[in-house]
This record gives sequence, C-alpha cells and structure tokens, in this order.
Amino acid sequence: MTYSEESHIDYIIDRFDFEIVKDYMDMKNWKWVNSVPTLSELKSTSLDLLMRVKDGDFGDFTSTGGFTATNCGDYLKLDFSISDIDSIYLNLNENYENDKKKKERKEKLEVINEVST
Repeated sequence: MTYSEESHIDYIIDRFDFEIVKDYMDMKNWKWVNSVPTLSELKSTSLDLLMRVKDGDFGDFTSTGGFTATNCGDYLKLDFSISDIDSIYLNLNENYENDKKKKERKEKLEVINEVST
C-alpha cells in the first residue's frame, strides 16, 4: 500500500456510516450475543476485522456480525451486508461431479467438432 495500513484503517473508521448500521440493527433488533451492539462495539469490531486483513494478501477477507473486511491489494474495504446468497449448495448434491464431467466432455467435443469442420 502506498499509504500505511493504519492510514487506510483510520480513513475507513472515520468515514464509514456506522450510525446507519446501528439504526438498521435497532430497527431489526439484530443482536450480537444478547443485545444490539453500540456504536462503539460496531467500530471496535470493524477495527478488529480490518487489523486482521491489513497484512494479508490480495483477496483475503474476514467477517462477523454483518461486517466484512477485505484486503484489496493496494487498499482495504469494509462492508456491512444485510442479505446475501450464493449458489454453492447446487454443487453439494451427489450428482455434481458427474454433471461436471459430462459438461466438460460436451465442451471438448464441441471444440473438436469446430476444428474438424
């Protein structure tokens, strides 16, 4: 990083809208352990996450309680997410490996057919 990791962390902590996160968590009664976190707890948790990734490699990340800190190579990123989804569960069914091999074979045959025409 061109500037120190601490400069990047200070920049994020000083500018991130923790109040909007706090308002949302209050509205949804989103609790950490037994209570909705305070602004101070939101900031200290974010600081901890950023400290964990600052010395890592590009793409390293850690998350908790809705926050995700990411090392983006030349800068750091802090995100608060209220919803996400991925499709990895499709890959966990018993047919996945067979389906993957079939798809790869089909793609190889298509390439062979294109070359031979």
